[in-house]
Amino acid sequence: MALHQLTDAACRNAVCHTGTVRKLADGGGLYLWVGADGSKRWRYRYAVRGINRKGEPALIEKLVSLGTYPAVTLAEARAKAAEARRQADPGAERKAKAHAENTAKSNTFEAVARDWLGRQKQWSPKYQHDTLARLERYAFPLIGKRPIGDLAAVDVLAVLDKAQAAGAVSTAYRLVPIFGRIFRYAKTRGLCAHIPSSDFKPKDELARPGRRSQPAVKQDELSKLVKAIATLEPRPRLALQLAMLLFTRANEMLRGEWTEIEGDTWHIPAERMKNRLPFLVPLAPQAQEILAELKTLACGSRWIFPGKTHEKPLTSKALLNAFARIGYEGVQTTHGLRRIASTALNEAADEDGRPLFSADAIERQLSHVKGADNNEIRHAYNEAEYLPMRRKMMSWWADRLDELSRS
Repeated sequence: MALHQLTDAACRNAVCHTGTVRKLADGGGLYLWVGADGSKRWRYRYAVRGINRKGEPALIEKLVSLGTYPAVTLAEARAKAAEARRQADPGAERKAKAHAENTAKSNTFEAVARDWLGRQKQWSPKYQHDTLARLERYAFPLIGKRPIGDLAAVDVLAVLDKAQAAGAVSTAYRLVPIFGRIFRYAKTRGLCAHIPSSDFKPKDELARPGRRSQPAVKQDELSKLVKAIATLEPRPRLALQLAMLLFTRANEMLRGEWTEIEGDTWHIPAERMKNRLPFLVPLAPQAQEILAELKTLACGSRWIFPGKTHEKPLTSKALLNAFARIGYEGVQTTHGLRRIASTALNEAADEDGRPLFSADAIERQLSHVKGADNNEIRHAYNEAEYLPMRRKMMSWWADRLDELSRS
């Protein structure tokens, strides 16, 4: 069949009266399919050697789309058809190219990192959010679109340098093990052959992060703080008073639900604990009284500390704002309450100067234990061993705060 049988006018004026499709040939396998609905589509028809439905060797006809008319002009369709004629199997090659492109997209650092992060079901929502935020801010803009198998140590260091330049030295250190886990995840799936983050030591490449303690008042200023908190409106007052009594981490307490309270004990689930171990918090009578008051303010919410809409819990920022309202901005934080309690409990002694509470019991109440990879039997033993002393300790601390409020 001769080439170039169609004209622009023929393409423009072509219509279909058959109710199906009218096929106009340009030669060399190029066709313009004209639909009864007025649509016009370019098709290239060719044949390859293969096996037919009877299992016999035969020429198998195939079609590939070259676009629609007039978006693809006659001249452009002819150029595409000429390119297709130079290929053994244009359809197969097109599929292979699309597959390679899709594979490349799914194997970018960002795609692999998001896939890995989505599988960390043991992490708390907050920790997942914080990890993703660090990657989105420092890693994805630099290396997110690159295939993970092409990355080297210099690329990882570029991300860490970016974090350091922004003054986020601690974040740079936190990103190193995250990089390691992402690359190990990719390596086990055949997406990369090497773990670039293992080619250097963070201490040799990164500035040393400064240790920053959470602000907290001294023991001789504690009475003034207790009285200042008592002047707040009910919700933040009760939240800070309970935080002072229990000295758990803010997220562990604020995301608490009423179903976790059983009598004189608060059962905090493992997924909300930093060490990923379930935790028991003894509740002194004063803490139970505060919880009873909070229950009346909860208005049926599942949260012990509902936020403005009652659909989400109160945030740690709300507690910092409460400190600011009573003049303690930058002076006292919720986490700093842990320092206050730890200092007081470690200094508590009887008339002969003997410690009232063991250091182990205090550390246990602060949940300063290693994570769930450690011996669970030992963890359960320690929990049982220290719980009676911790109950006594929490009552002593609650009574101590009562005395300060009256002093």
